[in-house]
Amino acid sequence: MDFNYFFSQKNNAGISSYLIIADIVGILIAMLGLKLSIIYFLDIFRFSKKLKNIICLIGSVMLMFSGINLVLFNKGLQTWFVSIGIIIVSSLLGRFTHRKF
Repeated sequence: MDFNYFFSQKNNAGISSYLIIADIVGILIAMLGLKLSIIYFLDIFRFSKKLKNIICLIGSVMLMFSGINLVLFNKGLQTWFVSIGIIIVSSLLGRFTHRKF
């Protein structure tokens, strides 16, 4: 099964719109990850080096890498699956840290 239907000769208009959508979504996700990374880094630097804050920092850096993946590597659906997988793992890290035991 070939998932590279975005890059067929017949669908030239679809290529540009697909790449624009991937770039816009990637930039938004990367900026959100950068913002969260700065917030958690400052929280670690100012207050304390708790494991909870460090895990949240790792999750937000993963979110930023997910957006960068979408912007730099436009290779079809595989890039989207990798980015969505990274987002799921980073959100699971965030939920794990805010759990009350």
